[in-house]
Order: sequence, then structure tokens, then C-alpha cells
Amino acid sequence: RETATPPPNEPAAIHKFWQSELAASKKREQAWRKDALRIIGIYEGEKAESTDTQTNAEAVPYNILYSNTETLLPALYSAQPRPVVQRRFKDDDPLGKLAAEAGKRVLEFLIDTNIDGYETFDNAANMATLDALLPGRATVRVKYDATFGEMAAADEGGDPTEYVQSELACCETVVWDRVLFGYAKKWSKVPWIAFEEYIDKLEATRLFGETIVKELTFTTDEHTDDERNPKPRGEEQDQGERKTLHVYVIWDKAKRDDGERKVRYLCDQYVKGYLKVEEDPLDLTGFFPVPRPMQFVAKSNNLVPTSLYTLYENQAKELNKLTRRINHIVESIKARGVYDGELGETLATLFQAAENQLIPTEKNALILQAGGLEKSIWFAPIEKLIVVLTELYRARESCKQVIYEITGIADIIRGSSVASETLGAQQIKERWGTMRLKRMQKEVQRYVRDILRMLLEIAAMKFSEDTWAKMTGLPYLTTMQAEQLTMIAQAGDPAAQQKLQSTPTWQQVLAMLRDDTQRAYRIDIETNSTIEPEAAEDQKQISEVLIALGQALNGIG
Repeated sequence: RETATPPPNEPAAIHKFWQSELAASKKREQAWRKDALRIIGIYEGEKAESTDTQTNAEAVPYNILYSNTETLLPALYSAQPRPVVQRRFKDDDPLGKLAAEAGKRVLEFLIDTNIDGYETFDNAANMATLDALLPGRATVRVKYDATFGEMAAADEGGDPTEYVQSELACCETVVWDRVLFGYAKKWSKVPWIAFEEYIDKLEATRLFGETIVKELTFTTDEHTDDERNPKPRGEEQDQGERKTLHVYVIWDKAKRDDGERKVRYLCDQYVKGYLKVEEDPLDLTGFFPVPRPMQFVAKSNNLVPTSLYTLYENQAKELNKLTRRINHIVESIKARGVYDGELGETLATLFQAAENQLIPTEKNALILQAGGLEKSIWFAPIEKLIVVLTELYRARESCKQVIYEITGIADIIRGSSVASETLGAQQIKERWGTMRLKRMQKEVQRYVRDILRMLLEIAAMKFSEDTWAKMTGLPYLTTMQAEQLTMIAQAGDPAAQQKLQSTPTWQQVLAMLRDDTQRAYRIDIETNSTIEPEAAEDQKQISEVLIALGQALNGIG
């Protein structure tokens, strides 16, 4: 369907339109959000797998979800990536080479900054991978943050001049159920993205002004619905008595009556239209401050995610059922029996005696008449329970193997192989296990690469020449330095003239990086593998290099 356009200059109609769009987005994902919340509860050991009357600990006696997730997570993301920025074509392009070097250094700083108060890139990527494994969709948002200062005016009585003290491009993980998407079957067709945020009165006054804030009510109540989240969660549950306002920050790419590529602020309470409308604040090529969400279950017909756990949930329930039965049978297998009452005192003393202690008895005649002490005690039969327990253990192992086959973990874990297998057989299993993971690993790498590209684009569009010079440490000339050298060169200084001709300027480098077309044509932004290589593979590759080098040296000799 096509997204309708709100009528112009009708605030009530605009508010109604967006409320309808947001409600429709929640309805499309209602089933997934309910399943995702339940799955996260199972992973964290807080919720049962079904609505039975047992306690949570009894309901999930074998948390295969936690085990699988902790196995897949390091296999998909285990090391912070390194940016690889280089010329797309290895021809003679000095300016492209300079721009690539500058872009690489900026990204190396942005993903490994030690500035307090910002989420690290490594943590954001790790949490995004975890969200993709559990709820089924991960969203990381890029931001531009700047601190401004005021410089006194040169003329007495003049207005102070505002300047940028510091600026940074950063990223943060978006809570999986705090982001909504407009209707589309392909990511390129998504018309808008809305982020649910809670802001206090001070921040609301800064954004919307005192006039609008006076009409709003700030409360400690959380915006929850019983099906999705009956309790405050995450950052909201820790805010205590801090009163906040629930706001939708809508990044609207679609063409409306007031233009396109706008950031719109909307609140349920405020029925007079928008709280605020901003122009595109980041100037990104794709407008949205997030790349295409990370999802491991690919779909061709819609964007509603699917949790991995739902693919083997029936087998997980069967595994828990078998584990409960095993626990009950183990509880039943005890050394219990009956004995001859006339030997009661003697048997009681015997079972309480210490090791290697002999007990005298006056009941020897009764014991001899019964044919021995073992004939006077009759233990409850447990042989059949042991047989059943053995079969249950086998059934549970078979169920686990089915789950491992669905997820591909059986080929990942080396401990799943048997000792009798040959080295070739184990290598084949490892190779095929890697192939099964390649698509998921590629999705993680794609997502990390897209974030890096967006960070570099923000740096190119927003950062000043001075910021680039400080972050990279490259000796390119700023505009002010170039103007000073030009004046010195015009005065007849040959050294200044030579330096001016041989040293590139930040104006030239940033002009190329800020041009979307030129940047795409001449610069390629990738990452190295985000997978931690195994020591055995590294050793094998080094050995191959040394052998080849030795053969080459022999040939030269």
C-alpha cells in the first residue's frame, strides 16, 4: 500500500495520521514482539517456556537457548574490526590515496575512542549480534555530538561568536522494542523509522520550548502494554521518581506536503500536530541514522523479523520434557527396602556403624535360620527404573542432536566429534560447519561495515578541518594555514611557495569525501574479518608462506 499524506495545516488530522501509522506498525509486529519478550525471558532464566503452573526453574530445566546463544555469539562476533579504507581502483589517484588514509585514521579513532559517556563500538556490535540471535532483529543508531563554546566579540558590545569545542560521531544500541518501521516489503522502500524515547522536562524544554512544555504532563508511569511488557524494563525501571515524557522521534523520508527527509517529534498527549519538525540533521545518503537491521532469518516478502529460537522451539520443549522425566526418575531411584522386624535393632546398629567396624549380635540363630543377613532385607526393585532412565538419557541426546543440526552447532563444536574419527573427517566437519555459519557471519560483517560507512560520512559532512587534523595527525594544510602560506609566498619566500605546492590541503581532501558520488567512485570502505582466527589456522598459513619462501630462495640461488 502507499503511505497516505496528511492534509496540510490540519494538526488534528496530522496527529491522527501518525497515530494510525504507529499503531499499524505495532500490530504488524505484535506476534513477534510477544515471542521475543518470552524468548529473552527464557534466555535470562526469568520466564517459563509455557504458561503452566510450575515455577520458572522447573519449567526450563535445560536452557538450550542460553547454551546455543553463548556458542553462536563468539562464532559470529569475537573481535573488534579494523577499518580498511582504500582506493577502489589502484591507479594513479594521489587525492584518493590521501582521502583514504585520512578516512582510515578517523574511523580507527571513532571505533576505539576512550571518551567517557559514550557506548563503545565493540559493545554496540556485540549487543547488536546478541539482539539478532535472541529477538531476531538488531538496530544500532549513529549520532553526531558536538560541544559548543562562545568567543568574546572583537568589538565592544558585540555579540559573542559561537564555535565548536569538540565533536564526535558515535553509535548506540537501540532497544529492540523501542523502534518502529513504516510499511514496506524491502528495506529500500521503508518510508519512515520511529524511535520511542523518554525525555525529562529539561530536555523537552530545550527541544520544544516552554510554550509547548506547559501543555504536556510528565509522569513516572511507563509506556507499556500488558502483552508486551507488564513491568518497567531497561533504562525506564531505574529512573525512580524522575518524571519523563514519552515521545516518538520519527525520521520521515517520504515526500509530504511540507517536504521530505524530515525529523518529526510526536507525542500522544499533544494533539495539535508535531512537537517539532527538523530538517535532515546528518545529511546521510540513506537519510536514516541506522543501517539495514541485522537479521539472521532472511525473508523476501516482508521485514518482520523471526527469532532463531522459534525454529527449534518444539525440540526445546521436548528436551525440557525429557529432562523433567529424568529428574523425577532420579528422585525415585533410592536405596529403600523392608527387613525382618526381629532384627530391627541389629540392622539399625549395623547401618550406623563406621567403616570396618564389626557389630556383635545375639540374633545369630535367626540370621542363620533365614539363610544369611541378605535374606532378611528386601530392597525395592529399581532395575526397571534404571532401564527407563538409560533410555531417557539416550532420547535426550538424540533431541539435542536434532537441535544442533537445525542450528549448525553440531558441526561447530569440536567436542561433538568422536575419538575414532580420522583427522580428515574432523576437518571436513569443521569446513562444512564454517560454511553453514558463513551466511550469518557475512550478515554481521555487512552490518559492521555499514555502520563504519555511516560514521565516516558523518565525519566528512560535519567535522571541521581542525577536528580532522587533530584526529588524524596528518600534516595536511587547513584553509587558514594555506592562506597564511599564500601571503608569505606572495611576499617572495620560496620555501613557503614550495610547501604550498607540495602539501595537500584539507579543503581538497574533504571536498572529495563530502561528495557522495566521488566518495563512492574512488573510495572503498570495508572491514577486516570480525572473526577471531584460530591459532592452528594461523600456524598453517605461516608454514605455507615459509615453505613457499624457501622454495623461491632455492630457485633464486
